[in-house]
Amino acid sequence: MESLRQELEFRNPKRLVVKIGSAAITRNEGGVDEERLKAIIEDLSYLRKQGIEVIIVSSGAIHAGKPLLKETDCISFKGKLGKNNVSFLQACSSIGQPILMEWYRRLFSEAAILCSQVLLIHDDFQHRKRFLNIRNTLFTLLKNDIIPILNENDSVSFEEITLGDNDQLAAKVATLIEADLMVILSKPDGLYDRDPSEPEAEFQRSILFDDPLSHVSTKGKTSVGRGGMETKLKAIQHVTRYGIPVLLGSYLERKPILRLLSEQNGSFFHPSHEGKTPARKLWISSISKGNMWIDIDSGASAAVKGGSSLLPSGIRGISSGIERGDCVQIKSMGSVVGVGLSEYSSSDLEAIKGLHSSKIQETLGFFHSDVVIHRDNLVIQADHRKALV
Repeated sequence: MESLRQELEFRNPKRLVVKIGSAAITRNEGGVDEERLKAIIEDLSYLRKQGIEVIIVSSGAIHAGKPLLKETDCISFKGKLGKNNVSFLQACSSIGQPILMEWYRRLFSEAAILCSQVLLIHDDFQHRKRFLNIRNTLFTLLKNDIIPILNENDSVSFEEITLGDNDQLAAKVATLIEADLMVILSKPDGLYDRDPSEPEAEFQRSILFDDPLSHVSTKGKTSVGRGGMETKLKAIQHVTRYGIPVLLGSYLERKPILRLLSEQNGSFFHPSHEGKTPARKLWISSISKGNMWIDIDSGASAAVKGGSSLLPSGIRGISSGIERGDCVQIKSMGSVVGVGLSEYSSSDLEAIKGLHSSKIQETLGFFHSDVVIHRDNLVIQADHRKALV
């Protein structure tokens, strides 16, 4: 690569996370698209030989295995057949994962590069010990010049196959290993303010960190993948908060990754300039779930931004499903203020919201803490953009 694009020249990235979706490397009818996968691997092999550490987050196992499983042999507990049957999709993943990894292994071996497989689920990030084990494993692989290939463990995980996506996994991994850059490959060559097939769609080449993106429509997703532009923007917002820039560009172009790094192609998302985040804070930020949130008033928002714990008196609303110890988003007036570990469940929070801390014991009949989220378990996020919900 002769030179880096202008936005990356002063950064000189040495550790790169690349998110590869199902549509980028599989065919519509199922199976692996050898030509596109080979183009991606050629770029990554070149970067690895230039001394850049590469971590891949790859979808595609389900679609790679789908042609080999007879759909009529898979009947759900309701007696219905269908592609959205979770058991069927998990079986497809079980077949497709080794097929996909064999393609990666063979194509990387042609460049004399070793790769490895790491399968993860969301719970792996929830537990501090597992989080550190994953981190140490990835660093060990990188030190040995091995390219880790990560995927959600769809064959055993119900939550990820129905609710999750590898855009979010890539974002968690990027913060986990403190990447210098994340690249997301998509069908359009970057971000447009609406469906790029519309004649008036406007391309967004350079997106500043504090851009609210309120003018961007995120409707639509591929017929192959489970995510869409909305999930990609959520992932981008996650990593840019922690000082990691993101490039979004097309997998359909020749040299899909190198062209993004060396030329003004695709969309570049500028990161926050808050600096490095301590490891515990990175862990907390990596385990938050977007469907769990606490809404607070402006006074509480100012207090937590100033370094205080979150008290029940400032709470206005709570999502369902929160259990004690869950990492939830903290929102105020539609914006994400931060994330943190909740001391109380949704039902408990509904009972004590708006109350003074001295009323917790009297109201609930028990007492975990006089705060809802302690400041040591709270990560304030510099992102003041509108939350994507």
